[in-house]
Amino acid sequence: MQIIKNISFSLLIFFSYAKAYSQLDYANELASAIIGTYKDSMVVKKFANHLLQDNQVLPGQSIEDAQLNRPAVWNYEMGVILIAFEKLAQATGNNEYKVYSKKIIDHFINDDGTIKTYELEEYNLDNIPAGRLLLQLYKETKEEKYKKAADLLYQQMCWQPRNKAGGIWHKLKYPMQMWLDGLYMGQPFVAEYANSFKDSSRFDDVMQQFILMEKYSKDPKTGLLYHGWDESHLQKWANPKTEHPRNSGAGPWVGI
Repeated sequence: MQIIKNISFSLLIFFSYAKAYSQLDYANELASAIIGTYKDSMVVKKFANHLLQDNQVLPGQSIEDAQLNRPAVWNYEMGVILIAFEKLAQATGNNEYKVYSKKIIDHFINDDGTIKTYELEEYNLDNIPAGRLLLQLYKETKEEKYKKAADLLYQQMCWQPRNKAGGIWHKLKYPMQMWLDGLYMGQPFVAEYANSFKDSSRFDDVMQQFILMEKYSKDPKTGLLYHGWDESHLQKWANPKTEHPRNSGAGPWVGI
């Protein structure tokens, strides 16, 4: 019996190790593909309706051409990928991932700390996630341009428009709306910045954003959170009378 237990334990360790190794191996292959595809900047393909909404289709230009020739911009997708690269570098000890991450960020950061293609006045939470890389680079290099760029994004978060409940709008062009992914976009950066520069006054507000989304976007039947909450009831996906979504065409959204 003891032999069987020992064999079972050994197999458990082996398969756990094999699974972990397989995941790490896959992550390395995926990272290599990204590095090979995006040499010095990342261009994310956008849906046709998003291109039209953001006026990124020139007169006489087809949607396909607009997608193929879209310039590299400061965006959340880049932040998501490069944060993953930082974690992969930690897991593997391969410094190539950190070098690549810095190269991509440096494509956008000017010496004075301004960020190419970034417009503070848009008050767009999608522009915030890559700021976590700025904090990491400043910690490692002490180069002021990274601190200044992070300051700029933090300034946006301090000035971000809010609804009456105190919830942060997802974008200036989405008035009175809180989105569930807005918590991911903005609050980790704010928390990291506050921790890095000893501004503990921001932590309560970070928690408050999560509390508001839990309070106003939770489906009482399932306990799950809807993707968005429109305090004004004006969006077509929001039910104008109750906190529940419309019966048709609502998607994972809610308005109260």
